[in-house]
Amino acid sequence: MTAFLISNTTFIFRVLTTVLISVLAAGWGGALHAKKIYVSQCGIVYLNSGETVVADDTLNLRLPKKKEKPAIIARPYTAENRIVRRLEPAAIDSIVAWSRTAPERTHTFVYLDGRGWCHQAERADGVAVLLYGSKGYRCSGNGGLWFYGKGDMIVVKDGVAFSFGQPHKKFDKKKRARLAALFNGDPARLEYIRRAEGRCDKVLRGLCSISD
Repeated sequence: MTAFLISNTTFIFRVLTTVLISVLAAGWGGALHAKKIYVSQCGIVYLNSGETVVADDTLNLRLPKKKEKPAIIARPYTAENRIVRRLEPAAIDSIVAWSRTAPERTHTFVYLDGRGWCHQAERADGVAVLLYGSKGYRCSGNGGLWFYGKGDMIVVKDGVAFSFGQPHKKFDKKKRARLAALFNGDPARLEYIRRAEGRCDKVLRGLCSISD
């Protein structure tokens, strides 16, 4: 009789354990297949047509990477979020984006033919300094900007783009010579280039603060 009770109790325990595992597995499976929540930012898309697409309230903007189409997200930060519009890069003049928690710090993005979406770090007459992030961008909560993947600093002069490599690398003699060749005939910038030291990104951004 005792042996029967032990056997019966063991059987019931095994059944209950199996049921519990099945329930937990079903719950985990549901979580694993939950709807994707897109990473999005506040922003304004300026179209070449003059139209602006504002995404800073019930809509948000999914920042594009590489040659993607920027996407407008409805009901951001919720499980019901969804893409309601995609925009053609060729139709866009620029994108200005910011974090919801730091609206005073904005970041501009432009589409560069042959490369894709770039952060416009600085701009002056006839000169722009861009940062290309191979795996995209995100505005941080404190207003800064993160880029993902391999970064490449680009100088665009009179519509022509020149690559200067990773932003954190040293501004060495080779980069100095290449940059000086681009600004031959611009005494103020040539003097700046001759004296400049430090990281590549900081030196290149300084170009746009030099006046003739």
